[in-house]
Amino acid sequence: MLNDKDITEACHSTAGIPELINPFVDLIPGTKDVKQRGLISPFNFNLLQPHSYDCTLESIVKLAMYNPDNDTAYWLEESCDKADLILQPRAFALASTREYFNLPQDIVGFVQGKSSIGRNGLQIENAGLIDAGFDGSITLELYNMAPWPIKLRAGMPICQIHFTKVEAPLYKNYSKTGHYNGQRGPTEAVYTL
Repeated sequence: MLNDKDITEACHSTAGIPELINPFVDLIPGTKDVKQRGLISPFNFNLLQPHSYDCTLESIVKLAMYNPDNDTAYWLEESCDKADLILQPRAFALASTREYFNLPQDIVGFVQGKSSIGRNGLQIENAGLIDAGFDGSITLELYNMAPWPIKLRAGMPICQIHFTKVEAPLYKNYSKTGHYNGQRGPTEAVYTL
């Protein structure tokens, strides 16, 4: 697992290595050579944790809706940019990170909810692997497990990403074969059940 120093170093330009966070806003005192590599965009040093990076909520959220009268499932797109969006108990939604990721072929990421968010009853991310070679924002599956409503605000820390180096070469390249590569904003499933 990459630590904060590894994540920071992965954000500085190195010849031949894809960018991890872009733009990397280096707030470490005394560091003058700041280059953009593009692993996470935008990168905020204050969201860097000892072994992970906290991601923030994008303003668009898609609420899962169902009309029993005509047996229709659909997504209702809402914004939490100017006002809180209330996620009711047992409600499901798709959201997205504000951050955009560009993982090189030797780094994978794992998404998980933040403990404070989970302790309030909000479950984050059911499918937490970010493949090496992925390029895009992270779609988050949100579920309110609490018996009370939960407020969502654009820009709030919503999840954390852990990065791990891949030791062996890959046979498949997600940047060429991935269903969700290049996604921006909350992205619905490519197939439905």
